[in-house]
Amino acid sequence: MAPLKNLKHERFIHLLLEGSKHGWNAAEAYRRVYGVEGHVAESAASRLLKNVELQARLAELAAPQERKARVTVQSLLGELQTTIADARQAKQHSVVVQSLALAAKLCGMLTDRIEVGAPGEFGTCKTSEEVIDALLGDQAPNMVLAQLDELRGLVTARAAAGARVVDAKPMQR
Repeated sequence: MAPLKNLKHERFIHLLLEGSKHGWNAAEAYRRVYGVEGHVAESAASRLLKNVELQARLAELAAPQERKARVTVQSLLGELQTTIADARQAKQHSVVVQSLALAAKLCGMLTDRIEVGAPGEFGTCKTSEEVIDALLGDQAPNMVLAQLDELRGLVTARAAAGARVVDAKPMQR
């Protein structure tokens, strides 16, 4: 498809795609092209995005970016599969585990962060004293210590469940 005849529409589409890298929404792209502010830009951008020609041009320009991103993830997963197969053959179990974890992260199955407790419960704490104050709240210190002991037991049990015994052979020289 050729560029749109209306140059402002074409510019709007390009800013819309470029703006996704900068966190701009459609209203911001519209503001940058037409110089309007507020709700006018929001409603006008929404109306403009319903235009069939603009939708087709947007899809055309966005397709290579989507294809490139998809190929990148797929190619990385392919490389990881090769690495895993080679590492299994060489009995390098730690490499297999790390590769599987990375593959799971790429697929969105694992996250690096988890939050324990109510969401944002410690979000405002900036020092260890503030964390202790949040833990204590209205509770007596011995109740908090008992909860921490219980938590320590749960963490130890979880770690033990995932541990395995490894026979250490003496190094030969």
